[in-house]
Amino acid sequence: MDGVCVGAAFTVRVQCGNMDVGDSFMAIVAMGSQGNLSAEVEQATRRQVQGMQSSQQRNRERVLAQLLGMVCDVRPQVHPNYRVTV
Repeated sequence: MDGVCVGAAFTVRVQCGNMDVGDSFMAIVAMGSQGNLSAEVEQATRRQVQGMQSSQQRNRERVLAQLLGMVCDVRPQVHPNYRVTV
């Protein structure tokens, strides 16, 4: 069951499910204000993106070297099932 729970100066829609109204209200109070939550999510997203970008930059050369090594490692062989017909 969906419920609307009201905090200090904001309204947030939450999944109340098996929680009673007191539990859902406490969950909203713990989240803080809606503006603050939005800023925190944006900050966390920026940190994650920066972490992924730095990881990509650190590992790029190594991955490219491995890929080129696999592509250039050509070993010409005759397939075991090949039968010479005359």
